[in-house]
Amino acid sequence: TIRDAQYIFKGHAGSVNAVGWMSTVGTDAVVISGGADKTIQIWEAFSGKILQKYQMPAPVCALAWSPANGFFAAGLEDGSIYLYQDFEPQPLYTLNGSGVAIRSFAWSPDGMALISGGDDWTVRVWQLEQTQVYRHHRHWHQ
Repeated sequence: TIRDAQYIFKGHAGSVNAVGWMSTVGTDAVVISGGADKTIQIWEAFSGKILQKYQMPAPVCALAWSPANGFFAAGLEDGSIYLYQDFEPQPLYTLNGSGVAIRSFAWSPDGMALISGGDDWTVRVWQLEQTQVYRHHRHWHQ
């Protein structure tokens, strides 16, 4: 059975809209969270130590990390999509906002495609080019 939460992270200054397990660094579990405070935070699950913090231009609505390639995608309320490599400070790719919020993401098992769902009543499939995975080129195909 589930008991009381073992750890409560209070690093956000607004509602938390998206969370996920990101990876393990050594023996510590790592969590990614994003919210209305326009931040994405990567932190150790049971200590709360912040490992990386990203200031975004709009509230964060969706996050997904791919264990296959170490990328994570962030979907914002303004419709923007940001793609990062693990803890890198700058995005590898940015898709400008359409004005329609991105509400959900999921990576394919091989990390080569991402699906998004949003307030425009669509599901979109985004495919990484093979060269992007190895050279971090900023090309996506929808």
